[in-house]
Amino acid sequence: DYIGAIRRYLREAETYGPRSFRTEDLIISNSNFQIFFENIDRFLTECGRPPVHLGYKKFFNSSSLQLKEISRENMKSFLPQYQLALMEFQEVVQNFFKTGMTNDWRLLDSVFSPSCVMSNGYRMSWTSMLEVASIALLRNPESLSYKEVFSQLWQILLHHRRNEYVFKELLLEYLVKDRLEQVSCASEIPVKHSVLDMALFENGKGTAFEIKTDLDSPERLKKQIPDYVTAFSEIYVVTSPRMEQKIGTLLQNVWPKAGLMVINDDDGITVVKQAEADDSNLEKEGIFSTLKQTEWRDILLDVYGYVPEIQSEYVNPGYEETSKKVFELLKDQDVKKFRDAVMQILQKRGFKGNQAFPVVQEGLKNCAYFLGLRGFKLLGLLAFLEQSFETHPDRW
Repeated sequence: DYIGAIRRYLREAETYGPRSFRTEDLIISNSNFQIFFENIDRFLTECGRPPVHLGYKKFFNSSSLQLKEISRENMKSFLPQYQLALMEFQEVVQNFFKTGMTNDWRLLDSVFSPSCVMSNGYRMSWTSMLEVASIALLRNPESLSYKEVFSQLWQILLHHRRNEYVFKELLLEYLVKDRLEQVSCASEIPVKHSVLDMALFENGKGTAFEIKTDLDSPERLKKQIPDYVTAFSEIYVVTSPRMEQKIGTLLQNVWPKAGLMVINDDDGITVVKQAEADDSNLEKEGIFSTLKQTEWRDILLDVYGYVPEIQSEYVNPGYEETSKKVFELLKDQDVKKFRDAVMQILQKRGFKGNQAFPVVQEGLKNCAYFLGLRGFKLLGLLAFLEQSFETHPDRW
């Protein structure tokens, strides 16, 4: 968010130059800019770093340059100071991201996220974060291709910060490798009030996987598993060797039939306890909540053989209203048959990533698979990764 804000404000500075300047624009821009400076200081303090003491504070608080007193008459003397403050701010921000973020992994976490991979054709926010992370964490990234940069950043993440993304990458390969035509996986599936990390679908049956790394709190399982059992018969919790005993004990109290898997430090996966299938807690509300809005038509077609017209008192009913109406049409179905029909739809969702998994490099398979990259989008990513690494500080 801060990188995007920095880039946005710097673009404003370029736009509102002396020739194209409008007084009202500068006042609005500087008012927001001052708030942004204050947020930067608060952000640094929360990160355990000293606030940035720039000339901007004197600049904005100067009695001769109160925003309300700015007029076209004194604009010529104001603009050079304004540009100077922007340049000073840009330099400090760049230095902060080169040094301060080395010990703050949030930037690297952001690089390895599906939303960033798909942002603006791989050329805007994702590459900006990738550039900053590369300069902070790698030696001479300018001599590498994006593919090589990504591989090195992935190795840092794999060996020094085994977060949920790392576990998803390793678990996905374990579940689908050499079985792409028989099984599929889906990620971030809403189930009632929780969101399931991953699910495996095979022959119309679904198995749930909830990930708990060393960075997570296992206590959330007390609320998550009661939601998951309303849609899935088999549930596994995937964790690290350090969390194995704690989570195993917790599962005995929350859901003894849950399975337990451990991702070892050598990246191998051990099934500590097999999950036991149990359909006794299935609920149609939980099963229905796993579907996307675009999949409602598929389930209605499967149940009725056609898509019934949805009656509503509203001309353009919203999501909640439509959801209730669709569920009304399905609530009388047998819960197990309804579950089986929904699992078939979710299995089709996962098959969309089959093209990407074999060709995308390690560290990106998770992103490419769950985004369902194929065709031109997949080719675009592969072509980008072959390009030479470039830096664009003006975009930061």
